[in-house]
Amino acid sequence: MSPSSKMGEMDAPEPQKSGFPPLMIGRREWPQAELAEAIVRERLTPAENALVREYFWIIGFKAVKKLLRTDEMAQACLANGRPVMFLHDDRRLLTESRDLRDELTVEVLLYTVPIFFAQLEHWRPERGASLTTYFVGACIRMFKTAYSSWAKTRERKWIHSSRLAEAPFGPSYTFTDQVAIEETIRQVFALAKPNQRPVLALLYSGYSQVEAAKELGLSTRAIEGRMYQLRKRVVQATKDGLISPPAGFAPVPVPSQATGPVMI
Repeated sequence: MSPSSKMGEMDAPEPQKSGFPPLMIGRREWPQAELAEAIVRERLTPAENALVREYFWIIGFKAVKKLLRTDEMAQACLANGRPVMFLHDDRRLLTESRDLRDELTVEVLLYTVPIFFAQLEHWRPERGASLTTYFVGACIRMFKTAYSSWAKTRERKWIHSSRLAEAPFGPSYTFTDQVAIEETIRQVFALAKPNQRPVLALLYSGYSQVEAAKELGLSTRAIEGRMYQLRKRVVQATKDGLISPPAGFAPVPVPSQATGPVMI
């Protein structure tokens, strides 16, 4: 049995005879066929659309991270006829590093979510795959493309770090500063809640709040709310000594009180 078929439903057991169980999204139970039709025919309200996208994002985030941690993702891609040629020691590193898995999982979902919703009309429940299983399968199909993009980005970061180390009078941040900043960012990611991490990852990648909202199918207000809650957690964690901002960065993310750049 392939890894993708092992995933099954994330939130509920497979039904006995009467079709797939409904999905609890927000406060509503959606029969899976009804939900798929509502998505395809664009019958969801903006609020429902945001909740549905967030539901599948969280489902995918958990599933892809597990497949990377257990190395089943590589096996699943091979079984689907899309073998992945990992660069350097990435395959092993992805099984060992939660931070790298978080980064790559976000990349996979950024590729998968728009395609999944655009092509959902091709879902055939009679073939035995529930919506969540079908979504995880879409993540597996998009993994090769997403990994290639992610790996190239990592290579550019390595080249940039090397140039920083070789240019003592160049950029405003030294190589040591860059390492300290990256460590603080990892601490902030670890502190973030599951629904805040996708937003944080996009903002860290250079997206504006408006662009991140569009990418995740959320309102700008929802993005601002999540970042506001995260900032409060970061401030408290800094006061408790759990996060240490690098030299020159303000410990409290309030521009009027800051003496230097703010981390988030």
